[in-house]
Amino acid sequence: MLDGWSQGTSLSDLLGLEHELSAGSSGAATEPVELTAEDFAELFPGGEVDLDSVQRAMTLGLVAFDEETGAVRVPNRAFLTIGRELGRRGVPAAASIEEYERLAGDTRRIADRFVALFERHVAGDDEDFDPAALTAEIRKFRELAALAVQDLLATALDEAAADAVTRRTDPDRGR
Repeated sequence: MLDGWSQGTSLSDLLGLEHELSAGSSGAATEPVELTAEDFAELFPGGEVDLDSVQRAMTLGLVAFDEETGAVRVPNRAFLTIGRELGRRGVPAAASIEEYERLAGDTRRIADRFVALFERHVAGDDEDFDPAALTAEIRKFRELAALAVQDLLATALDEAAADAVTRRTDPDRGR
């Protein structure tokens, strides 16, 4: 960023680029949430907090505790909602956290591939650095990547669900 600024790039263009690089996780669904210890305990079946699951969630950055107030901070409202809904459907917290960890790894690998694609074919050379143009391209590439993953995941879920229904309703066909 400092190199761009020293070469005459405006600070607003550089800040726009910086904002775009962190914009992928913005929105009401990803806003942080603060819970009381009691509200947090209610997320677990019968209010019984699974300390191993809480420790793993802390390690993954899913929750943090304010030692002074006793409040529980959840950095991403969406994952709180997802975890709560999975729990209501009988998925244990440990299984939800394990799936989150695996999903985070999978999505990081997908993101790395899209970034490599972007760098190879879109980003251009360092001497052609234009923060405003790069910001627009990053925004569009993020949208395209999210759309591709969303569509492919929906299709894969439909196919996997159909296969699961077939296995459950017609054991001979499911083999």
